[in-house]
Amino acid sequence: MDHISNDTLRELMTFTSDICFSIYLPMVKAGKQTEQNSIRFKNMLRKAETELTKLGYRQHEREEFLKPAGSYLNDRSVWTRQEEGLAVFIADGTFMPFRLPISFTEEFMTGGRFYVKPLLPLVVNDGTFFLLTLALWATSQWTRLH
Repeated sequence: MDHISNDTLRELMTFTSDICFSIYLPMVKAGKQTEQNSIRFKNMLRKAETELTKLGYRQHEREEFLKPAGSYLNDRSVWTRQEEGLAVFIADGTFMPFRLPISFTEEFMTGGRFYVKPLLPLVVNDGTFFLLTLALWATSQWTRLH
């Protein structure tokens, strides 16, 4: 299990870039179904590549952007030791995967910031929290892709 400290959460919340991908996946911990974990992650990387293509990234730029995620995908040891959920944050030059003790709904979000709302129960003691969101439409939008 990976740990998300308040400092890590703060770093994720304040990170900005031209394009940020936030991926949340439920994980199967045991049995034959565990093979689906890496397949679901690979499908999310395809969505990320499609988004980069739409934004005009050339093939070598897309490969470089997603290279750390591809290495993670191909690391067999990653997929044999899972928790309930996987949260992955990708931006140009940034790759942060977290195997976490809570299951997530499968989500792929893209925007100028990481989408961290599903992580909040991890840092709130009783799992209850209030969320105030303020956004400038021109600079802070997330797009949910299915």
